[in-house]
Amino acid sequence: HIFAGSIYARRNVIGNEECLRTLDAAGLQRFYHQHYRPGVMSVVVVGDIDVDAVVTEVEERFSTLPAGAASAGDDSSLIPQPTELRVVVVADDEVPHTAIRMMAHVEHREGNTRAAYRRMLVDRLKLMILNERFAVLGQLENPPFWSARAVQSRFSRPQCSHVISAQVADDRVEIGLACLITEVRRVAE
Repeated sequence: HIFAGSIYARRNVIGNEECLRTLDAAGLQRFYHQHYRPGVMSVVVVGDIDVDAVVTEVEERFSTLPAGAASAGDDSSLIPQPTELRVVVVADDEVPHTAIRMMAHVEHREGNTRAAYRRMLVDRLKLMILNERFAVLGQLENPPFWSARAVQSRFSRPQCSHVISAQVADDRVEIGLACLITEVRRVAE
C-alpha cells in the first residue's frame, strides 16, 4: 500500500519472469551502471568496531571509485502521492499490540543555501517537539497510547517520508489516533 502506483508495487525486486528471460548482457550492464554506482550507494557497518579504523578502511576502498553519471529522466524511484486517503488494516496474530501509522511522502528538499539549512532545522525542531510531546502524553495516568514517535526519512531518492506512529491498547485506537492528529496539527501551526 505504501508503494501503490509505483513500479515497486507492480513487480518483484529482481523483475518478473519475462524480464529475466529477455535480459541481455547490454541491458544488464546498463542497469548495473545506472543503479550500482557510488553516487547512489551507502556503506553501513554495525557492530563492536573501531570506528576510526573502519572509516579509514571504507575511505581507502571506496573513495577512488568514480561517482558515475546520474541518468537523465530516471524517475523509476518515484512513489506517487496518493490523491485520496488510504487506510490499511493489517492483522497479525503474532503481534501483541495494535499499532497506528500515518505516513506522508513529500519531495525531498535539498540545497546548500541558508534557506535550505533553515528549512532542515525547522523540520528537525518540529520532530523534536512532537517526540517530546508524545513522551509527556505517554506518562499520563491514562495515556492515549503506550508509545509514539515522529520520524522523517529518505524513503526513496527524490522523496522523504514523514511518519507518525504509536502503539495503543486495542480499546484506545480512536483516542490514540485523535491525539496524534491533534499534536501534528499543533506543530504545523
